[in-house]
Amino acid sequence: MEPRLPEIPEGGSWAKVIGILGIVFGGGALLLGVIGVVGQNFTLQQYEAMGITKEVLAQHALFLNAVPIVSLALGFLLLLGGILLVMKKPVSRTILLIWAMLKIAFALWQAPLALAFQKDLMPLQQKMLAKGDAKTPDLSAIMETMGPIFQIISVLWLCALPIFMLIWFMRARIRMQVSGWAMAEQNAGNR
Repeated sequence: MEPRLPEIPEGGSWAKVIGILGIVFGGGALLLGVIGVVGQNFTLQQYEAMGITKEVLAQHALFLNAVPIVSLALGFLLLLGGILLVMKKPVSRTILLIWAMLKIAFALWQAPLALAFQKDLMPLQQKMLAKGDAKTPDLSAIMETMGPIFQIISVLWLCALPIFMLIWFMRARIRMQVSGWAMAEQNAGNR
């Protein structure tokens, strides 16, 4: 008689719900990443048409070039993790944990770059506003205060789902359920 392994709860509908959430957000991020990468030349041309010099664009090349590519890769990773989670594949937990850590690092990395780019755009935006009305107030002081606040809100927004995923998948009960999927796969393969 073989020893019986402890009963591991299979899990309710959480895998499907979180998996679909990953598919929706991952698909959206993937689509935006593709648009960002494909439309990169068009975006740069628009910035130049607005009067942004090539020197300013070159100074922010890392931000302008890397963000769409990293967004594309992170969107793919989240989409893949979501699909595998719906299928209750144990590797989904690892993929989603990796995605969450990379997404948080990405959010923290891109925020100061976005703020620096916005600061360099401010004089041009101010000049464009002043063309239509000579009484246009100076917005640089307002943006100097609001820019960092917007970036903090942006980082919090970008980190919300990754933090949830980290907390959720680190729970002992969830780890047990996911390992139960691995054992179920292994038992199905042995039949």
